[in-house]
Amino acid sequence: MEVTTAEEAITHFIRSLSALRTDRRMTKKALATRMGVDPSYVSHVESGRYKPTATFAWRADDVLDGRGRLTGLFERYWQLRYGDVRPLPAPELGPPATELIVEREESEIAFDDQGFYQVAVSRAVANVGNRPLTRFPARIEADVYPGDPGRSASFYEHNPLVMDRTGFWATFNGEPTDWTTVRARPAAKEIDIRFAPGAAPQPVYPGELATVAYGYRVHWTQWGDWFARDVRWPTRSLALTLLFSPCLAVELAGYEITFAASRALTHTTTPGPRGHPTRYSWSTPTPALGGLYLFEWKLRLVSMIGGAARPEAGSIPAMMNLPLRDPAALPPTATVGVPL
Repeated sequence: MEVTTAEEAITHFIRSLSALRTDRRMTKKALATRMGVDPSYVSHVESGRYKPTATFAWRADDVLDGRGRLTGLFERYWQLRYGDVRPLPAPELGPPATELIVEREESEIAFDDQGFYQVAVSRAVANVGNRPLTRFPARIEADVYPGDPGRSASFYEHNPLVMDRTGFWATFNGEPTDWTTVRARPAAKEIDIRFAPGAAPQPVYPGELATVAYGYRVHWTQWGDWFARDVRWPTRSLALTLLFSPCLAVELAGYEITFAASRALTHTTTPGPRGHPTRYSWSTPTPALGGLYLFEWKLRLVSMIGGAARPEAGSIPAMMNLPLRDPAALPPTATVGVPL
């Protein structure tokens, strides 16, 4: 039967997943273990409560020896749902989740006085598999118009992110390490971080723990008023920090978004010493696998009068004495953030 709608494609995917799992005499728990996902995740997908991701389809195909059947159905679903507006996401790069657990992830984004968002991410990862791990993926992804994919795609076609201007850096156990761009799109870059500080390979062997950190910066004209972390590997702890100048009035809202539901997040606000950034922080010891943790904000410039902040009429774009929508004219990336 020809699949003509996205829902039909998902229905066929679920039926094929269940049939392959049954043919291989594998329980949902066993499949989840070999895929490196929570046992409940396979149940949620098979029941239709969660939509599969590209990585889920790819890993299930690999574990169940589906010979591309599940991947093909997922690609058909994606095409029917998004057409040419949203590119098909590639399966996750780097080591399979069956071999890796993120013990702790700490992410920070800071808005500096040159109009750049400085991003730093640190992950403590544990090798729970039975082979050495030699690399880990990272991603830079921006979206000026997150509610309008067509407009956003058009914008980045004419104003693409340039890797050389992001000042990307990476460390392995605190030491600078090698990395390479493996996929480049106008609004996103995918990077392979190698476990090779000083060009000397240092594999993470089974049972070992290592810390991988990376960072970059993107000008506000190319970024968007949001910051998100998605949980692609089993993760035991997740923390997000946002830093804004005390001269900015910040309206901040956070959300946890899963396939099942979404809910608001409550953050903590900590004013810095005089002249230092205000810290907005949130954390959880139980991030949902496959979940998205998103913060959105609106910024306004304030002036200090008698020690008190008063909002100005202009928005942040109006206060920036930098070219608007002209990435080629941005200041050089002489200095970027430091590892968390």
